[in-house]
Amino acid sequence: MDAKGILLEEAERLGIALIGFSAVEKTPFGDIVKERIARGLIPEHLVANTEAFRTPDVFSNPKQSLASARTLVCLGAPHFEEREKPKDMSLRGTIARDFWRDTYGHLKSKRDSLVTFLRSKGYEAAAAKVHPREAARLTGIAWIGGNCLAINPTYGSWVAYYALVTDAEIEQTPRIEKSCPKGCRKCIDACPTHALVEPYVLDANRCLCFVMEDTGAMPVWARKAVGNRINGCDACQEACPMNKKVKSAPTPLTAKAPAQDLVPFPLLERCFEVTDDEMRDNLAYMDWFEPTPKYLKRNALIALGNSGQRDLIRVAERFADDPDPMLREHARWAVEGLARAGKP
Repeated sequence: MDAKGILLEEAERLGIALIGFSAVEKTPFGDIVKERIARGLIPEHLVANTEAFRTPDVFSNPKQSLASARTLVCLGAPHFEEREKPKDMSLRGTIARDFWRDTYGHLKSKRDSLVTFLRSKGYEAAAAKVHPREAARLTGIAWIGGNCLAINPTYGSWVAYYALVTDAEIEQTPRIEKSCPKGCRKCIDACPTHALVEPYVLDANRCLCFVMEDTGAMPVWARKAVGNRINGCDACQEACPMNKKVKSAPTPLTAKAPAQDLVPFPLLERCFEVTDDEMRDNLAYMDWFEPTPKYLKRNALIALGNSGQRDLIRVAERFADDPDPMLREHARWAVEGLARAGKP
């Protein structure tokens, strides 16, 4: 059996739903990142905390991950699933669909297993420092939408991707020649902070996905836009016509689901009771620059302040004199907002 055959067989055994192949080539990722940094669309602190933005030239060339690389392999894990939303959301927060399970962490472990497998068969292989969106595009699994996300024809944008490189030569998967419908602005119009400044261009300074994972105080301008979000934002994906008729992820979804009282619609009060252990086991895999209960509480205080439920003032007041100045600031912001709720 050739390299492609054994790789596909092992991928099936591991339960990998999507896999594609491409000859190794440089991508425009580095030039795009540098241009966006120059325009101020990627802030300095995000560059400092994100390897792909810090070393964009490395992520533009798969051979930087393996000098002998001949083939780029991309793996995809669909994660769209339906869960019943509580009828009364007034006291609850929401967590973005990307975080309903640790799909990325689970797929990463499968990617690493495939690297080990290929080495056991005598091939050179390594995890690829290639942006997942670019890997999906190059290997024919997806095309890039105006919301800057990779879109798979079957599962839409609800897919996690990881890539590897190998010296095995494997034929190219046909690429998807597709683009968004001409004139479509649904994702742009749906963005609560106007972070999509034009099709295919994202201002990371304004994207709630980045704002909510950052450390320090949340910018005042972003707080009302957060609504009841606890982490992540699905607005552009929910609005995308390409996501309207997607298939649910193949079952069983092997990535472990976190505790149901925490994900995806936690009671806001519950967010303030989360212990370090609960954070580690149920929430830390989400995108946080500092995955601690403190930042969960910060985001929950914002959601609390936006809830309009004046009886929740008592919860925010618990932190109004907190020793941590960040929590104290957000608690007082929430108290002021709730005190105004219902007033003419």
